[in-house]
Amino acid sequence: MTHQQKALSEGNAEGLNTFDKAGFDSNSFSPSEGAKAIQCERVLAALRRGPQTTDDLRRLAVRSPASRVMELRKAGHVIVTGRAGVQARYVLIGGAA
Repeated sequence: MTHQQKALSEGNAEGLNTFDKAGFDSNSFSPSEGAKAIQCERVLAALRRGPQTTDDLRRLAVRSPASRVMELRKAGHVIVTGRAGVQARYVLIGGAA
């Protein structure tokens, strides 16, 4: 059992560091599979409301917007990437139900 799993099972969120609380593995800087899924849901919900920039998605606590968009594309969503100044601008066209 990892430090994160133990602390959560004991209801001790205060025993977790910042990365743990965000769903990150405390042994790396990679998000856990659960955190990735949550972030994908946030990205998809935001894109359904309209075009989103990289900064827009980061404000929703999405650590790597491009990676989450790629995962959504692999799941069948059609997302077009354009530019908004120096950052990416994502637009949901359609795709998976």
